[in-house]
Amino acid sequence: MIYFFLYNLVLLVSFPFISVYLFFASIFSNKWQGTLHERNGYYGKKFAAGGAKRIWVHAVSVGEVVGAILLVRLLMQRETDYEIVVSTTTRGGMEMLKRNFSGGVILFYFPLDFPWTIRRTLRTISPAAVVLMETEIWPNLLRACEASSISAILLNGRVSDRMAGAGWFVRGLYRWAFGRIAAAGMQSERDSERLALIASPRGEVVVTGNMKFDYLLAAAEGEKVQTLREVFDVENRRLFVAGSTHPGEDEIILDVYEKIIKVHGDIALVLCPRHVERADEVVQLVIARGLQVVKRSKITPNHEPRTANKGRNAIPTVIVIDTIGELRLLYGIATVCFVGGSLVPRGGHNVLEPAACGKAPFYGQFTQNFLSAVETLENYKGGIMASDGDELAEKVLYYLNNKDYMREIDGNARKAVEANTGAVDRAYALLKKHLVINNK
Repeated sequence: MIYFFLYNLVLLVSFPFISVYLFFASIFSNKWQGTLHERNGYYGKKFAAGGAKRIWVHAVSVGEVVGAILLVRLLMQRETDYEIVVSTTTRGGMEMLKRNFSGGVILFYFPLDFPWTIRRTLRTISPAAVVLMETEIWPNLLRACEASSISAILLNGRVSDRMAGAGWFVRGLYRWAFGRIAAAGMQSERDSERLALIASPRGEVVVTGNMKFDYLLAAAEGEKVQTLREVFDVENRRLFVAGSTHPGEDEIILDVYEKIIKVHGDIALVLCPRHVERADEVVQLVIARGLQVVKRSKITPNHEPRTANKGRNAIPTVIVIDTIGELRLLYGIATVCFVGGSLVPRGGHNVLEPAACGKAPFYGQFTQNFLSAVETLENYKGGIMASDGDELAEKVLYYLNNKDYMREIDGNARKAVEANTGAVDRAYALLKKHLVINNK
């Protein structure tokens, strides 16, 4: 209990400063503009008083939303007595939710974890259960759920290296917070074991698997893929897609690309920075290399940008992605896929996205945030790790020069994803137990 007390003491002391920051952020920052009322627990007429029983699913950002989408759809189909409400924290998460749920689901921004804000939110929503995706542990929310006999369930649970190696105060707070969890469905045995080292949830802990496997195979967007094929003119050029790159990593990828085009001059580089607001910065990096560059937003099927490459509708040498929501589709039309955040110490990103498209992902050595996914791919010989830029260039060239190897390892990547589906059904079964218990 001392950790919970100290956590709230820090929040209270910080409250005046947080308030000032949020006030100015709501004016000048796109991340916060127009969302502050919901983050403070005011939702207008979104939630009708005395309405249906509700299940609240929270997915902090785009990655967690990916894991939650099929679960939410399943709840909509099978739990018709409940109204499904879904929260997120980021603009990107909200945009993805809106693309997937045009109606039938109430979408809102997650409240700040102040005691009064959480109480206000729970009174408004009055959920029968709260589902937290991956690593979302909010002490005041969990304490309020426990006090109100609301089951808080962790699904698609993941315990990262950072969480496992946190300092004494954070570990103590995690231990206290996980003790409020009614049940936990974890992505892997490793995550389950790490959780046991940190805390003991009061309910059962089971390995349900990674729900992103299910989503990535289920996503059918053939029409959008065909449009992208035309936009990027893949009939005439192959693509090297570097997704979710970070500062310091773009430069490495450009070094790699310059080595590749000495041998394979028909490959265009598609650079997709993790944070789209970095697009202009990345464009300047490309210009400094003397390479041709264009932003994604400037390319349409009928657009013919200036380029030294021959052939009608030839695309420029480097395309910098300054739009949101196309990366997974780009992996599907790429020849070479690199997953960023892994050549620099950022913990990596979702290596399953290209694998689900039947493309073996390349990645660096820093993949601690996705260890179970990387391990799965490597067990099936469907992933390619390179420790630095030189090794990455060497392995990409080998991949491009050996068609039989390319077909084999791409097929292995797809098999790794196919073999690990079913997590959504297992997660739903765990949640269903608690819905039944709560209704007794």
